[in-house]
Amino acid sequence: MPRKAAFYGFYCNAAHDNCQDSERAALQKHPLHFRTGIMELPDDDPSEYHSLYEALAANGISTEGLPTWVPRDYAVSAIAVKLSDGVLKCSAIYDSTRGGLVIRVIEHTMALSTEAKELDSVGSVYTHNQTEYYILMDDGVTKAGWQDGMLSYVISGQISEAEIKEMINSIQ
Repeated sequence: MPRKAAFYGFYCNAAHDNCQDSERAALQKHPLHFRTGIMELPDDDPSEYHSLYEALAANGISTEGLPTWVPRDYAVSAIAVKLSDGVLKCSAIYDSTRGGLVIRVIEHTMALSTEAKELDSVGSVYTHNQTEYYILMDDGVTKAGWQDGMLSYVISGQISEAEIKEMINSIQ
């Protein structure tokens, strides 16, 4: 989707009442641009992948566990894919004037333990769509982690607890 459409998605979400039904329907077909924040690199960027969604899909990993929303002041600056010792790590790195944000997906070769780990006093469990998300806040950095089968997910960055919950709520 062209960068213009990404900007339009940002504008349309900020001014819902100004969107026509056909435009809203078109944006719903492209969830990476339906909400605020920029989640895709420009078309002319030389990177192999232009979104975390694209990187996961190209490597045969389900994209269903990805957030479709980031805070509006964040824009993706890099997509990284690394295979090491049979473990595939895909990351989207976002920048903002208030700091960085990372969404990371790790495909493990061995089954993960589903035991709940003990959280320290600053941690909490947040449930969305029957999945437990572990949220920690430490020195201005908010982190959320969860797992789904052989995949583990982490969101980490200079965002509020409300924003990380909004990111989690955007997961279909």
